[in-house]
Amino acid sequence: MYRIRNATDNDLNVIRLENENKDSFVSIVPEIGANVNEICLERKGKKYSILDGNHSRKQFEGRRMFNNAHLVPFPNRIRGGAYRVNGKEYMLVKNYQHEGNAAHGFIYNRPFQIISRKEEKDFAEIILHHSYNGGGRGYPFPFEITYTYSLDARDGFVCSCVVTNSGDETMPFGAGWHPYFTFGQDVRHLQLQIPKVFHLPLDNNKIPTGEEHPEKRFEHFREIGDLELDTLYRFDDNSDKHIVRLFNAQEECTIQLWMEADSFKFCQLYIPPDRRSIAVEPMTCAVDAFNNGKGLVFIEPGKTFKGSFGVQLK
Repeated sequence: MYRIRNATDNDLNVIRLENENKDSFVSIVPEIGANVNEICLERKGKKYSILDGNHSRKQFEGRRMFNNAHLVPFPNRIRGGAYRVNGKEYMLVKNYQHEGNAAHGFIYNRPFQIISRKEEKDFAEIILHHSYNGGGRGYPFPFEITYTYSLDARDGFVCSCVVTNSGDETMPFGAGWHPYFTFGQDVRHLQLQIPKVFHLPLDNNKIPTGEEHPEKRFEHFREIGDLELDTLYRFDDNSDKHIVRLFNAQEECTIQLWMEADSFKFCQLYIPPDRRSIAVEPMTCAVDAFNNGKGLVFIEPGKTFKGSFGVQLK
């Protein structure tokens, strides 16, 4: 039996989807951007907590605010916070002042409301909703957004995102997720595999240079070792789902992140300085897509964007 319950993690109010043995669960923080703060999955009788999450409000500060956050209405960076669309120029809040860029959208700390719960023998599901009125600086395009989270033994964790343009103008849009995956140790001994991709080099301000090069280093499992990664990729395979895998040979266990190919066509990989996790970020568009147009989605008034991704242990 699966269930949904309210819980606390220090001073955080969380919602947990869990099975009856509590060896598989997902913890969500609705009031902080519907953050997916913890994923714990079971494999061969052992449970693994595979996200580097936050365990207090104080931890949700600075760059840790983006650990496991949803990135809407744009993932990653917008050069100088400026863009032009529909014949008008806009200026977003430059929340990465050291770079002079806007980064990671603006719903990561906004409150979501629970609008539906479902508990069944084989799965648990919860739907959360936020309404953006278009009043934020530099983005006057109102929208409704829902996240549907589910947990079951076969599919693991699945997230589906639905965004509807509730305004009168066509809106530029991008979405992403910023999970930091971990086995609780240095990532050097983990092996990484990604599908066929192109590498899009970034300049010193983390903005794409416009170049693209085939990337073949990770077509087969490769140990991360001392690699430094803050790297943007565009998928180039023809499958229905793009799948990125992190293999722990010691545990004989693989974290598998999948994303719908029609919706999520880009991915950013990032290893933070402590090297105890690796961010594998599904994105619908490239960095600075509001300016370069790579993967940018335009949602017409009354129309909807949909996309899904999920995490399993294999």
